[in-house]
Amino acid sequence: MLNAILEKSEKYREFKEKFDELFTHDKSEVKQELDRLAGKVREHLEQQFPECSKVGFGVKPPMFDELLKSFETSVNDGIETSAEEKGDGMQRALMLAILKAYSDHRRESDDGGKCFLFLIDEAELHLHPTAQRQLKQALMELVANGDQVFINTHSSVLVTDDHNQQTLWRVEKKDGATQIRPITEQDKPDLVYELLGGSPADLLFPQNFIIVEGASEDLFLGLVMRRFYADKPHVKLIRSEGDHKTQGRSMEAINRVFVPLAHTPVYRNQLVVLCDKPSPEKQADFEVFKRNYQDFFQRGQFVESPFGSLEECYPEPWRKTAEQVKTMKSGEKTALAKEVGANISKEQFEGEMAHVFASLTKAWTNAHK
Repeated sequence: MLNAILEKSEKYREFKEKFDELFTHDKSEVKQELDRLAGKVREHLEQQFPECSKVGFGVKPPMFDELLKSFETSVNDGIETSAEEKGDGMQRALMLAILKAYSDHRRESDDGGKCFLFLIDEAELHLHPTAQRQLKQALMELVANGDQVFINTHSSVLVTDDHNQQTLWRVEKKDGATQIRPITEQDKPDLVYELLGGSPADLLFPQNFIIVEGASEDLFLGLVMRRFYADKPHVKLIRSEGDHKTQGRSMEAINRVFVPLAHTPVYRNQLVVLCDKPSPEKQADFEVFKRNYQDFFQRGQFVESPFGSLEECYPEPWRKTAEQVKTMKSGEKTALAKEVGANISKEQFEGEMAHVFASLTKAWTNAHK
């Protein structure tokens, strides 16, 4: 990158031309004098070595590649010192910053010149998961510019994120011999699980998940579980709602959250989906979902509400009609969810919201022990 910067410098180009003019051009006085001196040396040398026919003296141009390799990097993080004196975390972060700057430079300069091979050992060391993803993105930008990058890693973060230009290989010892084999998409979930520790209990993972439609379900069920079921297995609620521009339909939103978990062996047969009764507009999406995941429905992991909204399921005095729900704003729905969750009795919940209680029961039954 520094060489590229120098090559674009007009003063640097002028310097190289002046150097050639002074030391290497045939009309250079310095070169002519050196040639004359070399001739005299040859005359003396051939008295001992008659086969010597020529001696030449020349001035080599400065090796800027070597000069630039010896420059020092300093960092001021309150105390200015060389990078070598900083901690491992700072050094890794500095490496990431340099790689990203190099990638930016290549992209901005549209440099189609020589390519590089990067070899990085334990790329994730001392980097926060977010920084690991930033590092990988910077490396993938280098790859997009024609460079090649090889890293070895034990990081699930670097392995999990997909990219169409990456290839994963697993290196392990078996029977005293090192084996290397490619990792397929089918292998990846198991590999990531191993990298994370291999046990939900060890990793402080939730023992199971319930996917719900939105904030109201999340708030309401969260309060109910804390009030009445603190002794039950830890179940994490996941809202399927998202950017309404990309997830405008409920089944599409659920599908986006469901697919990663459903394809993970850790939770494939455990997780539960709690869904409102599909409206006529959503019915086609719902049928597609059912066809794609028939075994999921057969195992009873999908719980469908008898109503089109949570608000219609509440016991009195909080229950709303479908028409009333249509006029409610999102803030009103979440406020109502908090009110009901804080005041509903356990008997009301289990008796009058039986399908919601059934989803919890299924999640507890399926939960990792």
